Amino acid sequence: SSQLLLDEMLQVAPRKIPAPPKGKAKCVPWPALSDKDAGGMLSKRGNLDFALFLTTARLLHEPRIAVNTRIVVVGATQTALAFLESLISNPGANFRSLTMISPNEKNGDSEKFFPIDSEYPEQKLNRLAFGARVKILKSSIKSLDREKKFVVLDDNCTLVPYDHLVLSAALEDHSEQPLSVVSQFYLNELKRKAEDAKRKAEELAKKEAGEGDDDEEEEEKDEDEEEEEDIKIVEPPASQISGVFSIKNPQNAQECCEMIQGKEEKLDVRQRPGSKNVLVYGSTPNALTMIRGLLDQGVDASRIFWLEEESSSSVVASDIDRLFAWHAGSQKVERMVLMSLRKMGVISLGKGRIYTVRHEERDLSGIHFKPGAGRRGKYPHFIKQLTEGQDSVEGLSLFPCGVLACCARPNVSETMYRVIADNSLVYDGRLVVDKDFKTHDPFILSAGTMAKFSRKEGKMLPMECYNPVEVGFRVAERLIDSIVTEQEEEDDDAHKTKGARLRGFNAPVATVATYPGGLNFFHSHIPSYSSSKKNKDTHIIEREGRSQCYNMVFNNGILQSITYIGQESVSSHKLQGILGLPFTYLNGIFEIAKDKKTDVMEFLQKTWSMALFHDRFQSARQKINAFVFDWIQDIAANGSKNPKDLELLQQLYEGNAKDPKSLSKLVALLPEEKKQYIARECVNFCKKNLNHLPYDM
Repeated sequence: SSQLLLDEMLQVAPRKIPAPPKGKAKCVPWPALSDKDAGGMLSKRGNLDFALFLTTARLLHEPRIAVNTRIVVVGATQTALAFLESLISNPGANFRSLTMISPNEKNGDSEKFFPIDSEYPEQKLNRLAFGARVKILKSSIKSLDREKKFVVLDDNCTLVPYDHLVLSAALEDHSEQPLSVVSQFYLNELKRKAEDAKRKAEELAKKEAGEGDDDEEEEEKDEDEEEEEDIKIVEPPASQISGVFSIKNPQNAQECCEMIQGKEEKLDVRQRPGSKNVLVYGSTPNALTMIRGLLDQGVDASRIFWLEEESSSSVVASDIDRLFAWHAGSQKVERMVLMSLRKMGVISLGKGRIYTVRHEERDLSGIHFKPGAGRRGKYPHFIKQLTEGQDSVEGLSLFPCGVLACCARPNVSETMYRVIADNSLVYDGRLVVDKDFKTHDPFILSAGTMAKFSRKEGKMLPMECYNPVEVGFRVAERLIDSIVTEQEEEDDDAHKTKGARLRGFNAPVATVATYPGGLNFFHSHIPSYSSSKKNKDTHIIEREGRSQCYNMVFNNGILQSITYIGQESVSSHKLQGILGLPFTYLNGIFEIAKDKKTDVMEFLQKTWSMALFHDRFQSARQKINAFVFDWIQDIAANGSKNPKDLELLQQLYEGNAKDPKSLSKLVALLPEEKKQYIARECVNFCKKNLNHLPYDM
């Protein structure tokens, strides 16, 4: 069968093909692939997004371990996909029993309402062909039995056995769950009861005091009657109110659009005031991509209102949490986006917090929210402030609307939390794991945004602060070591590796999205970056204009953060590839940035930088660094340099040249033969990889 054939072959990892700016350079052309040579695949698929498997005589003679361990992955996040990619592309092992459980299909509709998945776009998924090696179950997890090692699915209670379970489900919006619900009928009854109490108080005030015991008895009877008239109404949860949507997946977003369009087509003079208003709630990039999706679907901009969520994360520190907001902590981005929304007619209500959902016969009629501090300008005239005695609410404002789209800060899903709690797994805001990504059950692993490292592993950030692909590869590395090599390892070796510390994460985290008005947003930073940690060695390159603005932060000469927003799109994987590099790799960027007419973003994407984005560049860089490090170690052992020069050389190896002047001092200490070796390695790298580099390198 085809599966047996694939088991003997090795899958070729998909590579990103460099795309230089138009008219700037040309890559070495590949010979055209005819439909006949491709076996008719081009006419059937219409593109080159297919998986490639190969084998050679050498590969057939190399030993390859057959792994029949049942590995079940819950979730289709970037971490889960990276984990599976690492397993199926492993040349030394053939994993024959891989299963992924996810209720959501990844398709082109995701980018209509959500940020762009720059790591696993649809084209890359086609080239990975998970369906050929991974059994995909479109369902969600319902429960878990740790003793018998099986997962119960929500789809007809199907049982899925496992040997190793990897929990990597995505975080979801749950901002509608804590909201209180009140019906218009209940508010009307409260109002009537308050008017009756006021009327009775006025009648009692007219009577003279001390009229006898009869009056006291009549008052007691009146109180008893009032107690009997207490309103007892059981309100449904906010999620069951028609018009309240929690935007968790493209299906929820599409249902929200269909309801909005239905309200537009419905012409009824008896409609409630404000019933056509649409309120988008949240401070995540998803909130703005949802607004853009509504506009693209033809929703009138004057009907869309945006309320930013005013809250703080209980898991991530506030300075890091700001980096994951829609503006990435940049006031320039904030100004440009708000100006774009204002031009289109979308009204921003500033920051606030929703407390109550109001409905009429389970149809949303409005929300009660508390405006945030620092609100500038006046609210629209139909937003009224509620006072004491009016709807029994004080300090809140009423916003009449017919649709509420919640895109607030996500959290662990209710179903996943119930599974964690029912199985007594350690949970502290996120599912707690050790350095091997294992829970206290060694057969249950967890990674991605729903997990965090145990405190005994040191000062580690929650995993949502790390690059999800790097986390996925690291989980696969640990699992392969424990499965494939466990039969070959002796107890002494296992004991030695048991105390190994967790390696740090270095890959940058990126957010890529298209905001309303065609604004392309990109933000990326290395995990160690913090907006509050700025000192005299911090160098910032920033520019703000009508069509774009950007911000680049260097700390100790290392590029740690890039934020961009503008009408022109940028290559996200290219900009993400230069993060963490010293400024010495960036072709005199400090001098280039002094010229205000030069577009630094365009400069970074020119042909000179294409070698930096090559997938083999980091290995070549590590080879040169190892060469320099060995030379420095020899100097330190022989004592041939004075301590000051040795310290400067150590800075050169660590990439801590803070400015061009200090760099020139460091380079001057390198012998001529060492400089020639480094130059030869750079030239050899370019010669070996000409197929992915332009002619005019």
